[in-house]
Amino acid sequence: MTALEGVAGAGKTTSLVAIREAAEREEYIVKGLAPTSRAAQKLAEGGIRSTTLQRHLAPSVEGQDQRKHFYILDESSLASTKANERTPPPA
Repeated sequence: MTALEGVAGAGKTTSLVAIREAAEREEYIVKGLAPTSRAAQKLAEGGIRSTTLQRHLAPSVEGQDQRKHFYILDESSLASTKANERTPPPA
């Protein structure tokens, strides 16, 4: 796990776009997770397919995806400790 921290306007989202592109070149499925739909939408604006952390952690009827995944958790300080402990297993 690696953290990217910075004040508003520091270029975190721009950096995440470059990180997403690099991960995709290595054939990772990149998925953005955020504690709120607004934060997930901001990730999506950077081309990162995103959803809320709660939706990601909810039980799914879909089978497990065996491809490599790269998860980006935005605004992690707003997510509950319990939710952070459960991230990232479901694909």
